[in-house]
Amino acid sequence: MLTPDDRCGSPPPRRSPPTRDPTDHIGAPPRDGDRQTGDRDRCRRVVRVALLVPQVRDKKNIVRPLVQDTLHVAKICPNPSPRSRSRVIRRFGAFRSGESVPARRPILLTVTRKPGAATEGLLTIAGNVFPCSLGRGGITRFKREGDGATPAARMRLVGGFYRADRVGWPPAPIPFRPTRTDDGWADDPTDGRYNRLVRLPFAKSHETMARTDRLYDIVVVLDWNVSRRSLGRGSAIFFHLTRPDRGPTAGCVAVSEPDLRKILGRIGRNAVMVVR
Repeated sequence: MLTPDDRCGSPPPRRSPPTRDPTDHIGAPPRDGDRQTGDRDRCRRVVRVALLVPQVRDKKNIVRPLVQDTLHVAKICPNPSPRSRSRVIRRFGAFRSGESVPARRPILLTVTRKPGAATEGLLTIAGNVFPCSLGRGGITRFKREGDGATPAARMRLVGGFYRADRVGWPPAPIPFRPTRTDDGWADDPTDGRYNRLVRLPFAKSHETMARTDRLYDIVVVLDWNVSRRSLGRGSAIFFHLTRPDRGPTAGCVAVSEPDLRKILGRIGRNAVMVVR
């Protein structure tokens, strides 16, 4: 008598699942079945890991990772997409061991005195040169309230104001708001609101932001004696429009309206004006 096993034959042996090396994700070449998806998964994984790695800046202001071989990023993901590579470089500092990328530096607006003219200058940004007006006292390293000089310093572009009733909004990455008729700027060193925006009417000495002329139709506040105030070190140091005759300012830096719009279109959020 035949048994069921004799009639149908013995069942095929069960195949055990293929064993995988747990270190496959550290750079072993993928198998044929997962060559496409495996590379993509590894790239995604290394981007997620790399974004969590701390980094430091060396003496040359170069961003470098705190590990030596950058987690073998190039070995794990030999053919990354441009987006994955750029994300790793932005946060990780390098893609392969030994690579480095310069840190993001602020866009500089360099102001120098024009030869032979103490109250005229040249403003340079990204290779473009614009004529500008300086303070009636020239450029000084010892700025004092009322001396009419432009401070020689490194000043961040904080934000600005514009006359909405006269000009359009200046397209710039720094914050701008319309000038109000009651906006003023305190310039009395004995007042606690020295070198600050105030609301008019204001009893102490101040400057009116809504001027009758067009100098403050577009005005940028420079970080001179603003974030760290010292009484009597100067106030209301702005970057604004020049006079029709390109005369000197009271200590600010001034350019024409077309030039100012071009300059604001070239700066970034971390733009810095350097007066030398």
